[in-house]
Amino acid sequence: MQQRGIARSAIDYLLEFGREHHDHHGAVVVMLDRAATERIARTGAARGSHLDTLRGLYAVVMSDGRVCTVGHRTRRLRRA
Repeated sequence: MQQRGIARSAIDYLLEFGREHHDHHGAVVVMLDRAATERIARTGAARGSHLDTLRGLYAVVMSDGRVCTVGHRTRRLRRA
């Protein structure tokens, strides 16, 4: 998180509102897409430019609940 400049609060939004996709290797990829950021905006948790910084975040969560890695999407994530 520190190397990529992602705040802990952003990870909290990601895990609460993000869309989950299984990677078929025992982990789940959680991402904040447009629909997820709209859900955040409807709850009033974040607004404006803060929402723009949240869009495109993703995290890989292992089956035991550990967050393995986080990052910013720069292109589409492949889904098998």
